Amino acid sequence: MAKKTRRIVPKLLDQKRAASIPKGRDRLHAQIDGIDRLFSRWVEVGRNLGSMTSRTIRLLDA
Repeated sequence: MAKKTRRIVPKLLDQKRAASIPKGRDRLHAQIDGIDRLFSRWVEVGRNLGSMTSRTIRLLDA
């Protein structure tokens, strides 16, 4: 791998990670007061935060 490529790839990976920050949680924060308490509870009981967020969004959209 060329030196320039070795410098660019980590930066691109960081940008990719930043772009994939869950937008669903942002939406829930905007629409539901106190959603952080629910997120915390899901984590405490071992729920998958991504799937629970997705389910909650589907309920809002129904």
